[in-house]
Amino acid sequence: MKHLIRSFRFQIFLALLLGLTFGRAEAASRPVIVTSVFPIQNLIAQITGSAIRVDALVPQDVSPHGYTPTKQDVEKIKRASLVVCIGLGLDDWILEEAEKTQASTVVLAELLHEPAASDPHLWTDPMLMANAISALQTILVKHFPSHSPTITAGVRRTVDSLFALDRWISGELSPYLGAGFVSCHGAFKRLAQRYGLATIAVIMKTPGVKPSPSDRADVTEKLERFSRRVVFYEPQFDSEPAQKIAADAEAYLGEVDPIGHMRASGRENYYRLMRYNVRQMVTAFQGKE
Repeated sequence: MKHLIRSFRFQIFLALLLGLTFGRAEAASRPVIVTSVFPIQNLIAQITGSAIRVDALVPQDVSPHGYTPTKQDVEKIKRASLVVCIGLGLDDWILEEAEKTQASTVVLAELLHEPAASDPHLWTDPMLMANAISALQTILVKHFPSHSPTITAGVRRTVDSLFALDRWISGELSPYLGAGFVSCHGAFKRLAQRYGLATIAVIMKTPGVKPSPSDRADVTEKLERFSRRVVFYEPQFDSEPAQKIAADAEAYLGEVDPIGHMRASGRENYYRLMRYNVRQMVTAFQGKE
């Protein structure tokens, strides 16, 4: 009897071991897409599902502006089946590494025919992302033909979700048409343009570079012209300049997050990230603490 029990336990152990080994081999054999920032990674992953692995290189609460890829990042780019970047100066570092290894690369700004000096924060406009996802479908199907049905269905589902998100944002922000805010850097200009808000000023002319006292005074002076005063900081940058401007102008101070992350509470996917930011804006425009 003891022999039978040992034999049965061994069979279970062997089955688990084989299953784990097969699972690892299957995961290792999946094609890989590498991109720079979480919002783009998350949208592409929604299209491909488990058929294709999609990695974002920029860590949580780190800005892609001026990011220096690690050795691990470089290895991921080398092994990638496809590299998807934004362009417009935001993630040139990933494009440079991809060019070194002649990796297949897609630049979303080029897909959308964006002028060279355009704002690179494409993902803060859901309608722009719907266009980008639709344009990306042909490229993904070409690179991963065996996953064409999954990709086609995923694109249709994702575009529908982006349209639904646009309708929700429009409903939330329509009472505040023309409302203005000061942002940490220019990450939300596209959202403001899409939904009728105004970017009064940005605190950092160059992302990651603290404003000078005169720059800060200039932002404060612009903000003081408005009766409703709102200042936003971002978790990727030092919040001190925003805090000082808000205090000097007696303005509402709140947080918005242009990047998000799968481990960021309430911002674990693209849709939650966008809803989080819109709710933060509504709270600010209502003047709630």
